[in-house]
Amino acid sequence: HFFACFSFNAPHGGCERLLKGEAFPHMAQNAEQAPQEYTQDAVSGVPSDWRLRGSEFPRQVSQLLLEYIDKATLPSTPVVREASAEELKGIFSALGVPVALPDQVDPREPEALLAATQAVLRYSVNTMHPLYLGQLYGHHDPVSTAAEWVTATVNTNVHTFDVAPVFSLMEEAVLDKMARCVGPEFSSALEGLLVPGGSIANLYGMLVARSRADPESRTRGTAGGPTLVAFVSDQAHYSYEKAAMVLG
Repeated sequence: HFFACFSFNAPHGGCERLLKGEAFPHMAQNAEQAPQEYTQDAVSGVPSDWRLRGSEFPRQVSQLLLEYIDKATLPSTPVVREASAEELKGIFSALGVPVALPDQVDPREPEALLAATQAVLRYSVNTMHPLYLGQLYGHHDPVSTAAEWVTATVNTNVHTFDVAPVFSLMEEAVLDKMARCVGPEFSSALEGLLVPGGSIANLYGMLVARSRADPESRTRGTAGGPTLVAFVSDQAHYSYEKAAMVLG
């Protein structure tokens, strides 16, 4: 897949500013002005009892996930428990957490959500099973699974260095590594970003190619410009056709 050419700019001395509390002066000011009852916990910035109550459900779910990981690779565990769409809807409805999303939904008790989580694990395809032979993915890596939990818990986006200092550095390092796999000359001039999948990567790649072939298209648009053609083989992924439709 292609890499999109976007600049990666980390503020100069961002790490030092962050450690000194200078990177977010507005946040420091707000913290000083916050009422005492909202600053009791030095870790989370909320009262300790709030933090403990908020972590109880994730703790129970994490236990389910750990048990699932331990059993998933056992030959006695089925690859999939087949159920029709209607049967699955009935199972979740019976648990009090229907799949459908009506206009008004009453809050669900943690016990019901926990039971629904168990149902999700039970009726999903077990991609960690030794007999699972998937086309695009297979057995999980336990370190990667833990990393996904960390990413979800931190709950951030790599918009700028200020909002995601660690992940911004990680993105830069991964892109550099991938570029070096292509070749030293490519890596020396790399600017890029990570994208959620191959289809959007191909779209970005074609956008970069169009901008190189017709630089004015970035401001003028495609109307009034040269007629561009993208050549691909008959084995190319269908996302190239979709990208051409989007880009004109």
